[in-house]
Amino acid sequence: FAKEEEIEKLDPLTPYDASKLFCEELIRAYARCFGMKPIILRISYLYGKYQSRGSLLENLARKVQEGEIVEIGNDVARDFLNAADLSSLFEKLLDFEGEGTFNVGSGVETRISEIVKTIATVLGKEIEVRRDPGLVRDNRLEKWHERANIGKVIKTIGWRHFLSLREGVEMWLGS
Repeated sequence: FAKEEEIEKLDPLTPYDASKLFCEELIRAYARCFGMKPIILRISYLYGKYQSRGSLLENLARKVQEGEIVEIGNDVARDFLNAADLSSLFEKLLDFEGEGTFNVGSGVETRISEIVKTIATVLGKEIEVRRDPGLVRDNRLEKWHERANIGKVIKTIGWRHFLSLREGVEMWLGS
């Protein structure tokens, strides 16, 4: 895991990334003005039963179901978290009286090609994963490795995810 203090050394690469940091600062400012104790959750890539259409994993699952070849862009690594795991954190937070900013995820990074293979295995499909240059993002705007440093949420709140990626995908896809 990265050192705990590194969560404060964030370097947004895109306007979307910067907007998330701006919202955190807005929450902190509001809390200071009105005497509140905010809990800010930096949630990793969330997936689950009610996955929105057009999301990365929904699109990948559809591609696996439709064919033998799944084309991807950059084979980046992300930290995937099932919504059932997140709901277990919300339950714990109901009794938490503190405040803070917490990274929330599995603490495990998984390449896009690997999650495609996991989806295919769960669906019982034989597929080939290919890189499509047309889907490749600009390397300057890409974070190649994202894994949540979940040490603080484990230590402070006593929470950790309970589903493996395979179990989460099985739950999501209804196997």
